[in-house]
Amino acid sequence: MAQSFWDILGLNLEKKVELEKRAHDKIQELWQKKRTSFSRGQAAAAATHLAPSFYNFIDSKRTTKRIWKNHKISKD
Repeated sequence: MAQSFWDILGLNLEKKVELEKRAHDKIQELWQKKRTSFSRGQAAAAATHLAPSFYNFIDSKRTTKRIWKNHKISKD
């Protein structure tokens, strides 16, 4: 009978959930650091070439406004 990875480690369900949450939080933290390492110009340039969903990742309202203004796209 095959044992699961968690059974081999001897972890109960609560510990497993805690470890998965910590791993998820760490991934989110690293993604935030990577995302904020772009300059405003790089973010704006990338956003003009990627799908509109990329606008959701731009935190700065000023950058977003500049993108809308420069490319004459209405927000509606």
